[in-house]
Amino acid sequence: MDLQFFGGRGGKSGRKDKSELVQGVSQEQIDKLRGTRDHQDILYDQDIINDYARVGITINKEQAQFVREAVYDFSSTKYEDMRNALSKERNGEQLSIYERNMLNDYKLCEEYCKIAPVYQGKNTEIYRGIQAREGSDYAQKLMNLKVGDIWDLDKMPSSFSTDKSVARDYASVTNGIMIHASTKNLKNSPSIQGLARHKGEKEILVAKYDWKITKIDDQRIVDDPTKSIFEQRLGKDGFYHVYIE
Repeated sequence: MDLQFFGGRGGKSGRKDKSELVQGVSQEQIDKLRGTRDHQDILYDQDIINDYARVGITINKEQAQFVREAVYDFSSTKYEDMRNALSKERNGEQLSIYERNMLNDYKLCEEYCKIAPVYQGKNTEIYRGIQAREGSDYAQKLMNLKVGDIWDLDKMPSSFSTDKSVARDYASVTNGIMIHASTKNLKNSPSIQGLARHKGEKEILVAKYDWKITKIDDQRIVDDPTKSIFEQRLGKDGFYHVYIE
């Protein structure tokens, strides 16, 4: 996807495959220049401008504000609206003006993931909690994966956290899913703590779409009338753990 939202002044890469370009700069070149960054309490418009400039793309203050507002909205109440708009576009459905705006914001979030410094800090894992409600196709699809399979996040940027307790809260419905992602080979995954609405969630916005399942640890609690509640829960935390890298 060639996300040239701003028509920024990017350097020429000499590559013919436009799918590998972000505003005229190859993803390969961006990855050499973007660097890494730990959580920051706050990121200003100038920080976003600097993030783009670091990889050879020029944006102005107004454009930086668009990025900041898109990421903020993603981290607050409009996450589902953005994902639904993208799904409708992929299905070739007609989008309303509101949905088109949500789609543009979502693509700005994905573009920022592609150029911003990748998260690196003291954590060796980041986490995502997913509710496994009865009838959830998404949860069932994930639990059908086996070790060695590739999980592409449906090729949609998704929120993770460096705080395991945050992910556990999101997966709090009985027998929820806990995703453990190794930080050693993150890509397109910046910390957005400094831009997010809920800074305490220590959020990482992940747009890496080639995760490999390395381990599955099913610690869900299955009702067994022949065992006491204590015996049913012994050694189990109630979650379906999926490890990816």
